[in-house]
Amino acid sequence: MDTWPVILNQSLQGSAWDKVLRQNRMKIRGSNCTIENSVIFPKSGVAFLVISLSSCTIGQFDIKHDVLQLTEKFTQLHARGYALMLASLHSEREMRICSEIQTKFLDTKLQMIAIHSVDEGIQAMINIAKDNNTLTRRHLVRDWSDGSTKLNRLEDTDIHPELDID
Repeated sequence: MDTWPVILNQSLQGSAWDKVLRQNRMKIRGSNCTIENSVIFPKSGVAFLVISLSSCTIGQFDIKHDVLQLTEKFTQLHARGYALMLASLHSEREMRICSEIQTKFLDTKLQMIAIHSVDEGIQAMINIAKDNNTLTRRHLVRDWSDGSTKLNRLEDTDIHPELDID
């Protein structure tokens, strides 16, 4: 994958997420205007929310209210959003927490991915961003003057104009 721009919320700057993204030749731009624990790939129009299952509950199974609020805000802002559910081991407890979160956001377009490590999460991000770039960057446009159909390339700022990296 070529060097891609990535917007990393300041909560993840200097973390393992930042390090692994840089190792994968991503051009990182930090932001304090994005949702906490989020990573945005503006070139492909996808966003990711990292949810650590080990720290998102009160007690055994009660999901913290701020985690739910953050996830709600994330789903409202990002049409193509993915929640990365991070746990080194997805035991019955973690799967129950995932199920609770998934149930709360069943009526949204949020997609959830269970991951075991930062490396696995970054690989998932890159694969999804690459696939979405292929699917969303090209669209058919009808040229009405000569009746032909041609492919046009969307610019990054067509999807997220506020995230112009240059």
